[in-house]
Amino acid sequence: MSMSTSRNVIVIPAKPELQRAASIRQQRVAAYCRVSDEEEEQQSSYQNQCNYYTDLIMKNPNWSMAGIYAEM
Repeated sequence: MSMSTSRNVIVIPAKPELQRAASIRQQRVAAYCRVSDEEEEQQSSYQNQCNYYTDLIMKNPNWSMAGIYAEM
């Protein structure tokens, strides 16, 4: 005598891409900028680094600015 058992299968559909993207938490991102000496030429390099990383972080919708850490 054989026993017949029926199994219930539950299908969980994948979330659409937009719903998945909305559920992703923003990452807090910080920039680290530094110069190795105090020459005037290096000071503009420091400012260029800060500007570059600030723009990069602010343009990415998945990132939020956590701050700029600097060493001069």
